[in-house]
Amino acid sequence: MDFRKINLIVSKDILEYLSTIFPFVSMFIALLFLTIFFISAVYSFFQAAFVAVSFPTFAKNFNVNDMIVTPYLGFVAFFSILIIPIIAAKSFAQEKKLKTIELLFTYPFKETELVLGKVLSSFLIYLVFLFFAMLYIVLFIVIYSFINKGSIDFGVVFAGFLGLILLGLSVISISVFVSTFVDDIIPAWAISLVVVLIFWLIGFTGDFANVTYKNLVKTISLANNFENFSKGVIDIKNVVYFVIFNLLFIYLSVLFLTDKE
Repeated sequence: MDFRKINLIVSKDILEYLSTIFPFVSMFIALLFLTIFFISAVYSFFQAAFVAVSFPTFAKNFNVNDMIVTPYLGFVAFFSILIIPIIAAKSFAQEKKLKTIELLFTYPFKETELVLGKVLSSFLIYLVFLFFAMLYIVLFIVIYSFINKGSIDFGVVFAGFLGLILLGLSVISISVFVSTFVDDIIPAWAISLVVVLIFWLIGFTGDFANVTYKNLVKTISLANNFENFSKGVIDIKNVVYFVIFNLLFIYLSVLFLTDKE
């Protein structure tokens, strides 16, 4: 595997992303909704803070992480699974639509290099969204800790950020895989979104079934494996799940691309 070739694919894709406005418009809209939610959460938090002053029992359980950070990370995760397919599902689907996929196959690129290049370029675009999405919460914690003259606790934010990276890569790997067998961007986006939502929501179906099924769907659910990260807990089981999930879909992409070639 040649990292210089991967870099060439990443550079090519980044330039293509910069020439289209739709992915960035979708990110802007998502950030707008996140801004509204964040402002509402902060407003509600300080309203509750005034009440907590008069009720010591309530103040004892008053927690900025539970009221702002964890819910906000959940919202960022939800919007991530909505906008990432817009970014990543075009990976090979656009190449096939523009009839440039045959040209890629004529170059001395291995299938693994092509897939990793597509995954990495989509991930770099996603990081732009993630940077601005996390900027709100980091600034809030800094300001809040300064006002309260307390130590800055970035533990929950760090765990949440790690979880969002792993979740983002998982959604990207699914979208890239779908793009290997779909020839148009819109169907690739739609199928990717449906598959991602199935993996996100499947854990909730376990609440209405037997224990065996519940344990199974909770294990493979994206939402359940992200939940600990949003609470500031980095569990090795969740990390391993995301790593295996990513490697599986990257492998499937390489396998399908090899057969296609």
